[in-house]
Amino acid sequence: MWQMKTTITMTLCILLLMAACTTTNNDETIKIGGILILTGTGSQTGTMELKGTNLAIEEINSEGEINGEKLEIVYEDNPDDEPKTAVTALQKLLAQDIKIILGATWTPSAKAIAPIACQEKTLMVSPSVGVADFNEECDYLFNLWPHDDVLSRKIGKHLYDQGYKNIAILGSNQAWEEVQANAVKEGYELAGGKVKTFILADQDEKESDQKH
Repeated sequence: MWQMKTTITMTLCILLLMAACTTTNNDETIKIGGILILTGTGSQTGTMELKGTNLAIEEINSEGEINGEKLEIVYEDNPDDEPKTAVTALQKLLAQDIKIILGATWTPSAKAIAPIACQEKTLMVSPSVGVADFNEECDYLFNLWPHDDVLSRKIGKHLYDQGYKNIAILGSNQAWEEVQANAVKEGYELAGGKVKTFILADQDEKESDQKH
């Protein structure tokens, strides 16, 4: 929980720094949005993010607020990391004139809402999405989770260095798994190894409970 709260606090600091540069009204509350997986597959991650966010907001508000303004967050659930639901959630927040958003929790939904956030010039920071396609969509999107492909390439090289000269890689076409599988393959082959079998099986994105 401490690690999650630290990550969320960093996220909120980025959000608030950007808000300070863009907010021109005199409201007594700074309102931000959250699009997190709170029910269904992935809710364990989303719930931890919610708890960490609430702790961080509580501390910020109890320690002087933000230039005298309280911080408030409006959450929208993204059950099972369903992309269509994430789009609806984003539209609900935009309808409330909320232009600073924490989320999304996992890759499929994050990639679905990224173009809309860019078009609407909405600042969005994800604490847990690890694919470059999200934050490189435009200058309004950020993620705190390291890009997964960087570590996966190192894993591929490590396998070769440990003496595994021929390997098989089995993944799925779920966005996060596909990025990782290809990166392991790249790192392994660059080191001199040969991938004998490489399979990305069809898989419903909702069935994976390890997406980031």
